[in-house]
Amino acid sequence: EARCRVRLARSPWPQPVPRCHARTVRILVLGGTAWLGHAIAAAHVAAGHDVTCVARGTGVPRGATLVRGDRDGGVTALAGLEGTWDEIVDVTRIPSHAAAAAAALAERARHWTLVSTISVYRDADRPGADESAPLLEPSADPDDYGRAKVHVERTMQEALGDRLLVLRPGLIV
Repeated sequence: EARCRVRLARSPWPQPVPRCHARTVRILVLGGTAWLGHAIAAAHVAAGHDVTCVARGTGVPRGATLVRGDRDGGVTALAGLEGTWDEIVDVTRIPSHAAAAAAALAERARHWTLVSTISVYRDADRPGADESAPLLEPSADPDDYGRAKVHVERTMQEALGDRLLVLRPGLIV
């Protein structure tokens, strides 16, 4: 049998699974029934990945598995999850949700993508600023959006180190 010469790209975007790739890529989306989480889950399903969504809602994309859980319940909301994950995707702005996810899942994730926001920057409107620009001070108050996202980023960085990718979009449409 010919050896597979296709490499999976290291990218935050879903990649098609080559037919010769022997292993299924397991994706966990924390959310997946609403707006951005649903779109992320649908893209991974379309790429041929094995997608599980943990959410309160019920409308996961066709082909994804739903595990019902309310993240306000802390680590118990994630108790129904088994095994390890190649990729976990999270969009939370709530520091307690991030802390619970890190405690329950960090050791079982090969890679983690956190969708954050440009609102974490102290001077988000400064032309030419890049990822090294100063951030806001963190806050555990989920209603203080930018500061809460800084708190979430730091929590996940401490738990995951170089297995974490933080995306900071300016506007998602």
